[in-house]
Amino acid sequence: MCKQLNLFFPEWQGGPYRQVYDGAKQLVETLEKRLLFQKIFVDLNEKLVTENNIIGYKTILSQQMEAIETINKYQPDSIFTVGGNCSVGIAPIDYLNRRFSGDLAVVWLDAHGDINTPESSLSKYFTGMPIRHLLGEGDAEIGCLLSSTLKPEQIILAGTRSLDAAESEYIQKAGIKIIPPETLDSSPETIAHYISSKGFKYVYVHIDTDVLSETAFHFSAWPSKTGISLETLISILEGINRKLRVVGASLVEFFPCDELGMGQLQLILNKLVFNKHSLVDTQGCIR
Repeated sequence: MCKQLNLFFPEWQGGPYRQVYDGAKQLVETLEKRLLFQKIFVDLNEKLVTENNIIGYKTILSQQMEAIETINKYQPDSIFTVGGNCSVGIAPIDYLNRRFSGDLAVVWLDAHGDINTPESSLSKYFTGMPIRHLLGEGDAEIGCLLSSTLKPEQIILAGTRSLDAAESEYIQKAGIKIIPPETLDSSPETIAHYISSKGFKYVYVHIDTDVLSETAFHFSAWPSKTGISLETLISILEGINRKLRVVGASLVEFFPCDELGMGQLQLILNKLVFNKHSLVDTQGCIR
């Protein structure tokens, strides 16, 4: 067992851009003097086959399996992940939800809902499906790898502004909380207040950089003119740290950055990881 497990999981097959692999690799290389990472093997073969309505299905299945096995090997109290696609959050969230007996709020800071099933997805990219699999729906074989199931009330979609029709219908039917960008910009502590009101003690914070506006961050894999500011994101993380215990976090979906972009990511990590109120321990686990 260990206190904190730091994962480098640059899965890129879940989306159209291999550059997210390179972006994650660049960031991890800057962090290796401060953190020890366990690397999840990611295949760089670009010949992806669509099966079960998922592009790159067999490769993704194998990589997700390795991530789950690695986490179970170390049995950490907290997990920090630098990724690739949003799909890298599945294994850590599944483990932590079981570890804390469902007393876990999942803050999904993302422009997109990522809540499609393979059948409802228009793109067939797995990066748009992680939450639905964590909710116990989706591909059966991937579902069999998971050891817990989230409830809709555990999920907060924050900064969300781009949903497929099927996602909107499901979110409304399931009663999943959505906090739009404009609410976050005017009241960054809304997320922390909401989680506290629901009685959750532990939090997983997932950050897809496209939650930020293109003006705020130029290196997102899915840039858009709308979105929250970097200052708002920092305030959100500060609010969560003040009120709650962060036991997991992921930072994903960005391309290689220039010096300014790396500095912006470091500002996020200063609140997300290198903070006495956030993750338990930054030393990581040694093989």
